[in-house]
Amino acid sequence: QSTRADMTRAVLEGCALSLRWLLPAVEAFAEDCFATLRFSGGAAVSPGWAQVMARGGLRPVEPLASARYGNNPPLALLPFFEPGLCDHGAVDRLCPVRARVEPVAAHAEVYDVQFEALVTAFEQLRPLHALLNPHS
Repeated sequence: QSTRADMTRAVLEGCALSLRWLLPAVEAFAEDCFATLRFSGGAAVSPGWAQVMARGGLRPVEPLASARYGNNPPLALLPFFEPGLCDHGAVDRLCPVRARVEPVAAHAEVYDVQFEALVTAFEQLRPLHALLNPHS
């Protein structure tokens, strides 16, 4: 019997595994590697969310100290990066982190299996998606 807590954790882990899947494409587009992920927004207030994101994504996660509003200052700085008027140190000064949450090595194998299952399920469900969504 699955409980509400089981279902909630499954949703969180699904988000973390989807992030893991997406990161290589984002890094290729950005031509950069993100060894640590900064985490902001309402979910970043939860220590549990940060832990699941670190475990599933296999990267350290740093929730911002002002997680609910933390993404606003770095977004305001974006236009100043390209011309060299601002550096990443400004983001560190304006967006301090609350904690650093490391992935748990002992859980890596479990998340590896779950990740492979997610990718396999996606590929196997593509024909069904096409059947149900002929115009997409």
